[in-house]
Amino acid sequence: MKTRTKRLLVGFAAVVGLAIVVMVGFFKYVMRSFDQSLQPVTDLARYPEIKAQWSTNLVSHFPAAAPDSAVFYFQAGFLQGGSSLQLKVSMSDSEIASELSKISNNVLATYHGGNVNVHANETNGIPTTFFFTNETNDHTFPGDYAVMVIKADRRGGNSSWNHGATAGVAVSTQRHVVVYWAEDW
Repeated sequence: MKTRTKRLLVGFAAVVGLAIVVMVGFFKYVMRSFDQSLQPVTDLARYPEIKAQWSTNLVSHFPAAAPDSAVFYFQAGFLQGGSSLQLKVSMSDSEIASELSKISNNVLATYHGGNVNVHANETNGIPTTFFFTNETNDHTFPGDYAVMVIKADRRGGNSSWNHGATAGVAVSTQRHVVVYWAEDW
């Protein structure tokens, strides 16, 4: 009887041990997948795929295709955090003028430099974006950038910007750069 009980206990311990190993492995797999999904996407080859997932209303001002020299940034929304999409493109003066003429009738607000925290907190301010495609870790647009809002949708039925979506461009004629941006939170 003691031998049989001992065998049952050893068998039970082996099953429990195996179950623990499987659960730990599954947990690690889920956490790694979860962590990867929270990382920003900067692979320019994924621009068409990711842009296609956004509301046309928010990204219709973005170029259909991105030049090879463009800088791309996408951060998926998670829980209370919103989604961000940016494409920074170097352009000639005439190309910048052409882009500005396309949006000039739709500009709701223009800010010089700054970021979403600065712009949203101005009187009648509209949330914009951070400069995610900047080469440095400073996510504030320098003063030579005109950050223009061309689409703004406040959601939630109150006067705050707790939920919403905005889109626009940030232009520096000094640097010959246009940053297309969209935010949805």
